[in-house]
Amino acid sequence: MKPIYLLFTLFSSLVQADEESTFLLITNYLSRNNMKTSYFFTCWKKTETLQLMHMMTKQDIKFNFVKNEKNAIIQALDEKSMTRYGYILDTRCQNFKNLLSEKISTVNMRLSHPWLILSAQLNTSTSWEVVLKNVNLRMDSNVKFAIPEDESTFNIFDVYNPAHQLGESPVITEFEIWNGSSLQMQQTKTFYLQRRDMSHIKLRSGSVVLISNHSGTFEEYMLDSRFKQLDTMSKFHYPMFLLLEDVHNFTHSLKIEDKWFGNYQNGTDSGVGKLLYENEIDITCTGASQRPPRVDVYDYLMPSYHFRPCYIFRNPGTYNPLENQFLKPFTDTVWYITIVSTVLVSFFIKIFHRLENKFVGIKADYSWATALLITFSVIFQQDSCIFPTGLAGRISFLVLQILSILLYNYYTSSIISSLLSKPPEAFHSLDELGHSKLEIGIEDLPYTITWFEIMNDSDVQYIYKNKVFPPNAKKLNIYEPDEGIAKVKQGGFAYHTQLDTGYPIIARTFDQEQICDITEIPMIPQVGAGIMLQKKSQYKELFHITLRKIKEVGLVHRISQIWESKKPDCLSSIRVVAVGSDQTFIAFLTLFIGMALSLVFLVIEIVWFRFNLDALPPKLFEKMEQFYSLPLQNDPGNRLASRKLPNCQ
Repeated sequence: MKPIYLLFTLFSSLVQADEESTFLLITNYLSRNNMKTSYFFTCWKKTETLQLMHMMTKQDIKFNFVKNEKNAIIQALDEKSMTRYGYILDTRCQNFKNLLSEKISTVNMRLSHPWLILSAQLNTSTSWEVVLKNVNLRMDSNVKFAIPEDESTFNIFDVYNPAHQLGESPVITEFEIWNGSSLQMQQTKTFYLQRRDMSHIKLRSGSVVLISNHSGTFEEYMLDSRFKQLDTMSKFHYPMFLLLEDVHNFTHSLKIEDKWFGNYQNGTDSGVGKLLYENEIDITCTGASQRPPRVDVYDYLMPSYHFRPCYIFRNPGTYNPLENQFLKPFTDTVWYITIVSTVLVSFFIKIFHRLENKFVGIKADYSWATALLITFSVIFQQDSCIFPTGLAGRISFLVLQILSILLYNYYTSSIISSLLSKPPEAFHSLDELGHSKLEIGIEDLPYTITWFEIMNDSDVQYIYKNKVFPPNAKKLNIYEPDEGIAKVKQGGFAYHTQLDTGYPIIARTFDQEQICDITEIPMIPQVGAGIMLQKKSQYKELFHITLRKIKEVGLVHRISQIWESKKPDCLSSIRVVAVGSDQTFIAFLTLFIGMALSLVFLVIEIVWFRFNLDALPPKLFEKMEQFYSLPLQNDPGNRLASRKLPNCQ
């Protein structure tokens, strides 16, 4: 009995050592991949499972042992959008032997979901062909097979398939060796370097061309920078696509559409968006704007192009005719002080004249109205034909003139500097643009028409129904870029187009004053645009790394310098702004109101004097002499004809 017991003890210790080595490999693999949650497809005994759970708890790794039930497996393999999960599969278990080929989608084997698959030793009956039969691996698969070499040693192989859909064979590379306590690297190449070569792959690509009658081949047209304002988005991204092709050595076929998306929010009903969604192409060699509804349907590669559709117009300025532009040079406080000072000076002029007339013997006296008239005449730079004769009155008159010249200098300097240097305040919103006097036209672009149709924004719909397609119009106000920008140059017109289309025409046809007047208002939000892939594409991670490297060395910036147009520089240091009727409306309104009041008072005076002249006291005639240059014609007895009036010559 003793030899049998010793053999049993030795066998148990070997089995325990083998299990412990396997469990150490699992915990080490999950920790190295920074996996905090994991799923296990195993058939181990409870004691073995408890031992592994104890080791996982020490490493702070959450775990879930999946039962061999359909619902449990589906739930474990369900795509977790914001969490990275690690998967451990023991194919030596009869229950999960065919899990790879039967239930696992390729989506679950992406780079973000590492798999460690424990397999039996390979031999004539268990070869790689048998193990990987009907297994849909991906280009970005993060799948490691652990093949036992002995009781405590595993050879770990990295396995992926560059093009399973094209019938390519899996690529198998010895990656590491587990010696029972640590991993020894055998493959020094990174994920990117190992899988960069795609020389056996032919990708299906799609692009958008709006100018169908272009000269030359598609590639010649895409690389022709002479007319970069035409199909700019496609021309910007095609060189980036060619760089991807050069780096990865793949080939491609091409489908050309005349639009990017359809009328659906996610754009899956037409254009290259439909081709991607229905798996007719793998990648686009044009770019598309990255918008929330589309992110759920497509993957984007490093948006680099600035999608900038805007309304372009010469700024007419925004002026409220009822807003008094002539009050702006001074603050309210200064105006109040000026009014109070004017009244006080008028008061002192009147008092000084009366005191001098009474105590000094100067025979000059003025009414309150005359004192106010003198003061306002000086303040308004009109001078006065009546001036004080006494020393006190002249001093007050001199102080009044000093105040007048100082206020005048500050006031006129502010007005002139604002007209020379400050551009008129531009429109800032679609609401202001829609309710302005500007006519509006658009370029015939698919995304612009679609935006009018799908957007429920009140400002967008107001512009569409009242400006772009008025009720009595038979067609949309659509213009070719050259025609639309020419109307913008004339003024009073806003044209919606891509800035990369409009800027080259503006730089070629506008003068400096017109360039300085250019203003833009976006209707479609300005977002980044990038090359699109199918959702959860197996090439996304690889191409994304390549584009990042291309950007680091400055090639993306170079492409941007070639194809993206900058706004023409405004070189004028001084801008002279013409004063229009909106700014001067208050001045003329004041004039007309004053003239109307003068006529009203003239009629009142004529009526009053005609019927009540005889009843007027003599003193009133003396005061009236100061307001009229001729004697009253209806003066009975010619009482005023012989009196001498002040000489203002």
